[in-house]
Amino acid sequence: MDFMHKYNKSTFIKVTDSAIEPISLSDMKLHLRVDGNTEDSVIASYQKAARNYCEEYTGRAFINQTWRMKLNDFPASYYGEIELNRSPLSSITSITYVDAEGATQTLSTDIYEIDTDSVVGKIRLKYNQTYPSVRDHPQSVTINYVVGYGATVATVPEHFIHAIKLLTSHFYESREPVSFNNNMYELPFSVKALLDIDRVYNL
Repeated sequence: MDFMHKYNKSTFIKVTDSAIEPISLSDMKLHLRVDGNTEDSVIASYQKAARNYCEEYTGRAFINQTWRMKLNDFPASYYGEIELNRSPLSSITSITYVDAEGATQTLSTDIYEIDTDSVVGKIRLKYNQTYPSVRDHPQSVTINYVVGYGATVATVPEHFIHAIKLLTSHFYESREPVSFNNNMYELPFSVKALLDIDRVYNL
């Protein structure tokens, strides 16, 4: 890792969470074989915790979310690529930067293109383009972007749905870590196996 890479350390913030959960409460209750509505809030809470865990573990977003990346500077033009946190990349909302005079500018789409096909979404320079100069100050570049498989439940891969159901069941039924021969197992093997299918290891 060279000096410039260390200097240009990035930070990531989830700006807007998914508008819906990948599994409806009624479907989750059916999976849990729960009747009535007295535990609805508990089940919903466990389901959201399970979904968040699955997303963190895999480095993915299931239903669309908005994220923000901050950089001290653009990468050197000979390299040109910016890798984004979370997969899959859906779109770039905006790229702004603080110029040498301290004014906030929007980077023109004529300068960059996005790669939504790679496992990790990227921003790269278009042919014969260069990044502008920015003020020598931390977090002078801000990238807002959308990640996720789509805005509806139908777009989420089925193995992730199964993993969320199994992990929610684990939370609901156990309510404490599972013990086996005095060893504690936080994540059931079946859940891990499903999540490892599409886990992004370099995020």
